Formats: sequence, C-alpha cells, structure tokens
Amino acid sequence: MPSPYDSSEIINTIIPGSAYNLLKKRLIHTSLKLALPFVKSDSNNKKGAIVQYAAANFGSLGDQAMYTCITEGLKKKGYNEITLLSPERPSEIDLSEPPERLLNQNFYFEGTTKKSFHFQKILASNDGLFIIGADVMDGYYSKTSTLRKIHLLQLASDLGLPTKVFGFSFNENPEKDVVAALKRLPQATQLLARDPVSQGRLEDKLNRPIRLVADLAFLLQPNSSGQSARPTIDWIEKQKQDGARVIGINANPLLALDNFKDPLPIATGIAHTIDELSKADEGLRFVMISHDSRGQFNDFMLNRIAAEISCFANPTLRNKLYIMPNPCTAAEVKSVCGHLDLAITGRMHLAIACLGQSTPALCIGYQGKMEGLYEHFDLQNMVISPNEAFKSKSLVKSATNLLSKTQELKTKIEKKLPHVLSLAKSNFD
Repeated sequence: MPSPYDSSEIINTIIPGSAYNLLKKRLIHTSLKLALPFVKSDSNNKKGAIVQYAAANFGSLGDQAMYTCITEGLKKKGYNEITLLSPERPSEIDLSEPPERLLNQNFYFEGTTKKSFHFQKILASNDGLFIIGADVMDGYYSKTSTLRKIHLLQLASDLGLPTKVFGFSFNENPEKDVVAALKRLPQATQLLARDPVSQGRLEDKLNRPIRLVADLAFLLQPNSSGQSARPTIDWIEKQKQDGARVIGINANPLLALDNFKDPLPIATGIAHTIDELSKADEGLRFVMISHDSRGQFNDFMLNRIAAEISCFANPTLRNKLYIMPNPCTAAEVKSVCGHLDLAITGRMHLAIACLGQSTPALCIGYQGKMEGLYEHFDLQNMVISPNEAFKSKSLVKSATNLLSKTQELKTKIEKKLPHVLSLAKSNFD
C-alpha cells in the first residue's frame, strides 16, 4: 500500500510549511504505527469512531441530518465513543446530541509538532475513520479540503483502521488531483455512492467497483414537537381544513453561482413563481422553509426577501404565506414536509426530507447531483436548472405540471421508499 506521504505534489498542497515540518509528521506517523499495540491498549477498552463533518462549519441542516444518522448507526454497530472531526465547536442548535469528543483536523495539517502528535495519537487509538461524503468529495467547493479528507483516509488506513466515505455524490467534472488521490486509496477504503449517476461517474474515473447506497438523511426520524415545527404544522393544517393545498418553498443562494452575479434573481424568481401560482389557483398556500443558515446571505434571508417581494406585488398573499421560524432542526423540517402537498426547493436535502415523507419535490438543481436522487424513485422531470427556472421562467410551468399529479407522484414515491430506505441502511454494511 502506498505511503500517505508518497505523492509530494499533493502533500505540498495540503500541508503548509517546510520539508522539515513534513518530515516530523511522517516520523510521528511511523512511530505510532510501530507502537500501535501500546496505543490501542491505552484506549480504555472503548470502541471509538472518528466522524469527519462534511463542511468546515455548521449551519447546514442536510449535514446535521447525515451526522445524526451516522452517529445513531455507528452506535448500533457497537461504537460507544464518537469523536467529531471539525475545526469549530457545535452549539446545541447545530447538533442536538454533542459528540463525546471534539478533534480539530487543523492540529495535524497546520499545528505544532505537539498538536500533530496529539491528533495522530487519537487517530491511532480509535477503531475507524468515517467521512460524511455529501457533495464535498469531488473538489468543487475546495480542492484542498477534499484532498485533506482523502489524506486522512490514507493515514487511518495505513494504521490499520477501517475507513469509509458514507454515501456521496460526484459531479461530472471533478478536480484532477482529487481523482488521482482517490485512485491511490486502498481497496479496503469503502467509497459509497448515494445515487446511480454518481456511482457511474466514480466507476468511470476510478476504475474500481463502487457500491450504491442512498443518502443517510433518509433515515432521519421526524420531530413534530419542536418550537419551529409545531406552529408551522398548525398553520398548514388550518389551511387544509379550509380546503387549501400547501407548497413548501426554499430559496438557495448557491443557485446564483455560475448563473447570476448575485442571489437577487433567485429571490425575484421565487416571488414571481409564488405570485403566478397563486393567481392560477387561489386555493394554494405557501410555506417558506430554510435549510441552511451559514453566512450572512443564507436561505432564511433569501426566503424572507422573496416573501416580501411577492407580497409587495400582491398584498393578498400575506395571508397565504408563512415563514417557518428559524432556527430549526433537520428533524423538524422533515416533520413539516410530511404535511405539504408539494415542495419547490434549491436544497437537495430538503427534497430528501420530502421524499422520505412521500411528498413530491421539484428541485432547482446545481452541481448535477439531484438527477441521480430521482433515479432511486424512477421519477423524471423533477429537476430544473437555475437558468430554466429563473431566466426562461419555466419554474411556474414545471410546478403547475406537478401540482396536477401530486397524488400519482406520492403513490410512486411510497412504492419505492422501502427500497430506498434499505439502501440508506446499507451505508453501515
């Protein structure tokens, strides 16, 4: 098996500093490898798992959902101590159940020799390294961050630890260095694709079999009793008692990337869609649902802007539109999704929350990661590009089409859901 330090070009990219600094890390790794039986005997007989969070910071409810399901699944597999690998400490809002231990990966990559030793010793004393793959394994957001994840997999595997990247998507134009690094991973490292399209791309690029699973977030249990979910569900049910149908709406600022100069066209496009749908059917109601609170210009802000624009153009919408309170949890959002007739979303994990509740969701797609999701359900025409949605204004037409067959779609989803849940559970095989 190649050494984690063999590829000098990639190593120099992910580990800053001098050659002497790199040599010290390598010597620490070699020493711990030789002393592994003694390091393991010092671990208090606990079966420990290190889980690396998908993003560098907290705030994504999709990441929260996956982490919750991973920790629950690992504990069922006998891991009784979870170490979260993250550069920042989560709050109670970020993670309802905090990990037993927190470890900063920057201790290894950018820290002193003492911190590097501390990191590597904890890694060696555990019984598995598990990466939340999500959509961060192709280098789209940060090549360096992805290469660092892969390097940690190499380190852990070289120490004899089981290693796995839980179900992830892979875009059609991954970074070349990332592909090269993934190819260097040992066959024992499990790479799991969360959709058939990503599976095909990975097998084509890596020339190795890739096991198909479904996204871990399908396993999340809904929570209808939370402070955000309860009033939202009450409002939805009141509208339904009056004969209305309710659509969930999510505006994702990331849809502007590579498409617009700023996220404002997303807000105006969503506002236009709400206005047009309401004019065509006065019995429609709308719930604005945030699924990511990271940054200043996040879902909640964009949802509110879209709501205000739509109400400015059509004041009668104020009584037909509700903004789900923020902050909320992924489990609360999933419970709300079960009460919707349809959702229009720019977040894939909001679509997963809907599908897990047998609610159809129209996705405004990006990164080519959403089409594969719907292959699990044999559903077509459920994804529309940002350009189609907001430049050619096809979003209204697509939503109207789906509204005419929500019961048919719901039946199809219900039929496929048990198999998808089985695939999601197979992440832990």
